[in-house]
Amino acid sequence: AVTGLGVCNEPSPNVPLDKLCHYYDRAVAAVRDAGMSADQATVVLPAFQRPLHEVAQMWDGMTQGLHANVCFDLHYYHCFGEAWNRMTLAQSLREAEFHAQELRRLPA
Repeated sequence: AVTGLGVCNEPSPNVPLDKLCHYYDRAVAAVRDAGMSADQATVVLPAFQRPLHEVAQMWDGMTQGLHANVCFDLHYYHCFGEAWNRMTLAQSLREAEFHAQELRRLPA
């Protein structure tokens, strides 16, 4: 059984956020129209390389709660790139705490 369906993977940050959210809106509708109801499958929407609060605000404003059982895929990497390699343990832990705070602000 399918329990989750990602509509894309790591979209380019060059795609304007409003266009990406419009695509997500249409993708969720297509998944539901194809017979995968909200009680059968979660639709996964990547929020990769973008401020989460901006994605959530745009999505909420655009869809007004229209879609049920969708989630954001956040890709919190703490290992790729020189910035991560230069961090002290304390800096890495502060970054992890920031991400935890960000997650707590999302609806469950």
